[in-house]
Amino acid sequence: MKYIADHDYHIHSCLSPCSGDEKQTAERILSDAETCGLTSVCLTDHFWDSAVAAKVGKPDFYDILDYEYVSKWLPLPQKDNVKFYFGCECELLCDMTLGISAEVAKKMDFIVIPPNHFHMQPYTLAECDRPIGKRARAYLNRLRGILDMELPFNKIGIAHFTDSLTAAEGDHDHIDVISMMPTDELTDIFGRMAHLGIGIELNFNPDGYSGADLEEILRPYKIASECGCKFYLGSDAHTVAESGTRLGKFKRMVELLSLEEDQKYHIPERISN
Repeated sequence: MKYIADHDYHIHSCLSPCSGDEKQTAERILSDAETCGLTSVCLTDHFWDSAVAAKVGKPDFYDILDYEYVSKWLPLPQKDNVKFYFGCECELLCDMTLGISAEVAKKMDFIVIPPNHFHMQPYTLAECDRPIGKRARAYLNRLRGILDMELPFNKIGIAHFTDSLTAAEGDHDHIDVISMMPTDELTDIFGRMAHLGIGIELNFNPDGYSGADLEEILRPYKIASECGCKFYLGSDAHTVAESGTRLGKFKRMVELLSLEEDQKYHIPERISN
């Protein structure tokens, strides 16, 4: 059975400083999901746990984005036909500090980790890793570092793997970085992710690439598919307008990768807090 585009597990509300859309409330996110015909969504505002020390420093806006702040929407509104999960997008610094404690992780339904927020220099990319020629190695090392952490892997998602933030210096740089990632290393990494039950996010503009560039964007996801990884859809929407354009992109990504329903990642139901 073909993979059904029925969810969105990476959505920001107006609590995320980069939203700028006061209409992007929890109630509106749920309402828009119902209008789109989605059956489950997850709120994943940017987050940094105040209990975790950032030894290399972090962007100033994370000072307010602790659990008390991002949980202002709780309890989340619910509809009979749409499941609404509570999660976060947790920052990963260049020294491999992940901004969430084990205690707070238990409170989250889902934790999105962005391994390629390299635009937040110097906090997320070490000086020695900044040249484009070294970016692929830095990226692969970060992915391996995540796998070596003590995390509730069955509710971890790897966000926007091929996003341009990987190398935003030039329009094509992020594709060049992806092309420098050896297939055998990606196979090893995705094989471990599949074993641990980590979800792989599908989040790219399917109409923004063509030819060889499109094939390079698809390559990591195809490798992940061959390794047995499960995939979830994430719009990374920060505004009401972005939420309104996601469904067509979701369906196109699924088509390009020829995904089946049994390749879908599901957020585990919480047994207890």
